[in-house]
Amino acid sequence: MDALTYPYTLQDLLSLYEFEPLLGPLHREKHYNALIDWAEKEVLFGNDSETLLIIASFCLDVKLDYDEINGYLDRYLYENKIKRPSAKASALVWLKIQMWHLLNAPNAKGVEEGLYLFSKHFFDFGPGFFSKAAHYLNNLYYQLYDSGWGDYPSKAESMDEQAILQFVKARIRPLYRKLTHNEWLTLLAR
Repeated sequence: MDALTYPYTLQDLLSLYEFEPLLGPLHREKHYNALIDWAEKEVLFGNDSETLLIIASFCLDVKLDYDEINGYLDRYLYENKIKRPSAKASALVWLKIQMWHLLNAPNAKGVEEGLYLFSKHFFDFGPGFFSKAAHYLNNLYYQLYDSGWGDYPSKAESMDEQAILQFVKARIRPLYRKLTHNEWLTLLAR
């Protein structure tokens, strides 16, 4: 079974662009491709914006020109009076997307890879909820996968794949639920 594709909205994508400079170009190409896919869908569903059609046409390019795409995205946002989200809100949306991927991971390896991101990077910025949730996910990674340099087996080694998936889902769902409601997101971004 293939991993599901996150159903990006324009606000999700704008949040990823705002958050990217804080994280570095970890998933830059993936995010730009998601923007192009979003633009294609909008055009197919009847949005007749010429600027959006140009963004959608970038799918034909072999190598993406990020500056050119950004220029057209800025133009589209200006034409439609759409504001970019704040850095704090963007961090929370990025976190929501990472949790969505963990909740929809097709197997235990996908969960391990998703949690590994939080063990590899130290996320101590943005709103307090973001920092606390990132630390929680970091601890969850070590709780499951830290084997004490081979001295004792990790918790994940004693669990089957379904047990790992359920273990992680049960611990992430309450946090994720807060991030999926706009009222909570607004409150947490303060």
